[in-house]
Amino acid sequence: MLGNAGFSKAEKQRYTLSILNNVLGGNMSSRLFQEIREKRGLAYSIGSYSRSYLDGGFFCVYGGTSPGTYEQVLDLTRVEFANVRKNGLTDDELSKAKTQVRGALVLGLESMNARMNRYGDSLLSYGRVIPIAEVLSEYEAVTHHGLAEVAAQVLDDSALTLTSIGGFSESAD
Repeated sequence: MLGNAGFSKAEKQRYTLSILNNVLGGNMSSRLFQEIREKRGLAYSIGSYSRSYLDGGFFCVYGGTSPGTYEQVLDLTRVEFANVRKNGLTDDELSKAKTQVRGALVLGLESMNARMNRYGDSLLSYGRVIPIAEVLSEYEAVTHHGLAEVAAQVLDDSALTLTSIGGFSESAD
């Protein structure tokens, strides 16, 4: 896992990070999944996720790979982070990510259990139930400029933390 601090539930940048996460590793069409798993076959699993809590949050990329391809997967992940920091997302990526995130949110509310969990979390976190339209509006408001700011902060190579489990030699990071 390679990660960094993200954003709390009080910070609107969490919506932007969700969009960035979607493009980087949030699904099977994401950049990391396509480059590392599909194109190169270097990892059985690769993806990313972010979480927001009352006082903080995080973003991380995870991968299941072998000790022999570990360094290559790590290097490719860092290259993609640098690419996003330098070039951002395409208009098409931004549009598709917004659609996917909004769609997943709405479809996730089809079960009564998920709906009640959302209401309870909203009440405990914000003291009110945030209307779904308000959340959808926050995702729609994500811009390239906001993405660049979030990417510069969250994908900053000097601030990343790495955790690995496996049979590595003593010289491995």
